[in-house]
Order: sequence, then C-alpha cells, then structure tokens
Amino acid sequence: MNVNILTNAVLSMATLILVCTNPLPGKPRLLHRGILFAVLFFMSILVFPRIGQAGTIVSLSIIFIFLMITQKGHRLLACICSLCGYIISIMINYILLIGADRLLGLEVSALATTYLLPFSLLFMAVSGIATWLLGYFLRNKIKIQDIQFNRLNILAICLNLAICVVLFVFNIIYGDRLGYPAEVVSFNGILFIVYFVLSSVLFSFSIFSIKKEEAAKHKLERLEALEGYTQNLESLYNQMRAFKHDYTNILTTMSCFLEEKDYEGLHTYFNERILPTGQELGQKSYSVGILSNMGILELKSLLYTKVIQAITQELSLSVDIPYKVERVSMDMIDLTRILGIFLDNALEAAAISDKRELYIGILQEEDRCIFLIKNSCDTENLSMGRLGTPGYSTKGENRGIGLSNVNKLLEKYPSALLNTEYKEHIFSQKLEIPCER
Repeated sequence: MNVNILTNAVLSMATLILVCTNPLPGKPRLLHRGILFAVLFFMSILVFPRIGQAGTIVSLSIIFIFLMITQKGHRLLACICSLCGYIISIMINYILLIGADRLLGLEVSALATTYLLPFSLLFMAVSGIATWLLGYFLRNKIKIQDIQFNRLNILAICLNLAICVVLFVFNIIYGDRLGYPAEVVSFNGILFIVYFVLSSVLFSFSIFSIKKEEAAKHKLERLEALEGYTQNLESLYNQMRAFKHDYTNILTTMSCFLEEKDYEGLHTYFNERILPTGQELGQKSYSVGILSNMGILELKSLLYTKVIQAITQELSLSVDIPYKVERVSMDMIDLTRILGIFLDNALEAAAISDKRELYIGILQEEDRCIFLIKNSCDTENLSMGRLGTPGYSTKGENRGIGLSNVNKLLEKYPSALLNTEYKEHIFSQKLEIPCER
C-alpha cells in the first residue's frame, strides 16, 4: 500500500482523536485513545476509501460510541465538548486553506497532493493546541464538569451541534465534488467562523446563566436551612416557656395520683402526657445544642439539616464540636458542597448498614480546621483506589459522581488534605483545611 496513504490515514485519525478528546470534561486514558485510534485507522484503510467524505460521519459516530462507554457521568456533556472540538478543527482547517491561498497562492489541489504532509502536520499541531487550550479552559476555569446542566437543555445543545456538524460535513462533501474552488473555500470558511463566534457567545451566555442560577439555588438552600434552624429555636423557646408554665400543674396532678395511690393512673399519665413532650423537647434541644459551637452560618444550616435527617432516620448519631468554629480558608459554596456530598453519602450508607452509626466531628485548631465524618458501612467489595473516579460506585449504575466532584473542587485548594479510610466496616472522610489568619 502507498506510504503516503498510510501516512495521511495516521495523521488524519490522530488529528480527529485529538480534537474530539482534548476538550472532554474527563480526560480519557491513553489506553482508550490507543484503542480508538486503532479502530479508526483500520476503518480509514479498509472502509473509508470506498465511501469518501461520508467516512467522517462514520468516524464521529464511532467516537460518540466510545464517549458513551468511557465518559460515565458526563456522557452527553462529553459529546457536546467533543463536537465543539471538531467544529473548531473545521474552522482552523478553513483558516489555513484560505491563508495558503491568499498568502502563498497554493490551491486546495496542491495542498492535497504536493504539500499534503506539511499541511497535515501543521493542521494537527494547530488544532491539537487549540482544542487542548479549550479543554483546559472548560475544565479548570469554567469547571464545566461541576455545572449541573438541565438534562433537556444539554440534549438540545447536543442535538443542535450534531445537526450543525452533519450540515458542515455535507457542505464539505459538496465542496469536494466541486473541486474546492477558492470561492467555495472562502464562503465555507467565513460561514464556519461566523457560526463559531455566534455559538461561542450563546454557549458562554448559557453557561453563565446556569452557573448564576446554580449559585442562587445553593444560596436559597442555605437560607431555607437557616430558616428551619431559626424556626426550631423559636419552637424550642416556646416549648420551654410552656413547659415552665405547666410545671406546677404537672407536679400538682402527679401529687394527686400519689395521694390516691393510683400508680396505674400515674403510669398512664406519665407515658401519655409527660414523656412525649419531654422526648420532643429533648430531640429539638439536642439538634440545636450540639451545633452551638459552629459559628459559620452556612455550615450550621447544612449540619442542622443533616442532623435532623439522621434523627428522623433513627441513626445512632454522635456530633462533636468541642471548640468554636469561626474561620476556614475555603469558599463557603465549595465547602458546603464538599461536606454535603460527604454527609449525604454517609447518611445513605449508615441507613442501610447493621450498626446504623454516624459520627460528625469538627475541630478548630490554631492553624487548621479538621472535619471528620465516619459512618458504618457493610460494603464488602470497596475499591479504595477507584473511589472518587467518575462512574465508580458501589450503589449501581449512573452513580459515583459526588466524590469525583469533590476531587475536582479540592484541586483549587492544594493546601487542603483529604484522607479516606475504610476499616472494620467503618468508612471515614477526614478533611483538613488551613484557617484564616
């Protein structure tokens, strides 16, 4: 087989894989990229020469199947990012074609024959760098993997991009049949650039709106939890006043039972009237009292919500906050998200375990604050090495996103330390965060 054909196939498939995988929310493993390259390479040798430019659609379909298998937890988002990378590569290809024609006087036919190798290498380098920068921006600046997209919106975006890619491919096929005259190349180039700019503006606006809505949602959740905490305090205060007011009446009633030696009536009165009131009062005072040393309102409202949930589920709960906690060197939205994930996982695991135990400990030291969450867990096959990777979970399919999001959030705080242990059916998460001076 012609060496030029093999070289072109290698460069084409390598470029396609780079532009479609560089922007992904979760970087694929090198092994997965190697397998994908092998499949596409053999397809380009055996199948694509017979179907021409339609092979591009087949290649993209194979890549999307690959993404649906490997990008667990971000499947549709991965398809969107991959399509964005491919659209950018089309735009770069046309910019290079127009530049070669306008600056060097090289037509498409010359680039496809005489200058195929240098043009392909240049295209791969520029596209690879551009899509790598796009992926870095999406993952590290926008944090696209942490944004909670509405499923309907993400489907609409994915469908819109897919339709646009199909139209672009058919446009390329049409241009190929015409022999890529300079007018067609210029028109297509301008069309793709305009579409790219408009799509970038719309996509950026959508992400900004979603992030703003998400921040408002988190703020509302914290306010609602704080409102519940305040209402519980008011209820507790009113019950204490009522109990104090009725204290004399209760003693008088009990003395009447004693004078009449009606011990059975006293027993009934105590169990039906006094004991329920005491239990309700004790439960509310416990949930409020154990959080008295938490001086950060956002954390207090979160902890109060989870404590009430643990009490409702009748878990064996222990909360230890021995000293006042007033400062932490971490954004409160990030910290509440991290602790919320830890506590939700702990509550869920403890509720289905035999011991049903949950421990929450927060220790404020001079230079750091330590958060320790431990829960009973009956899971036997727990892979600590894979814990926190997207898609891995002991709870079934489409789970395992929470701890993966925690790891991504902690990437912003290199001084924060997270230690995860599982020993003797006790799962623990220990997070150490420096304190603000």
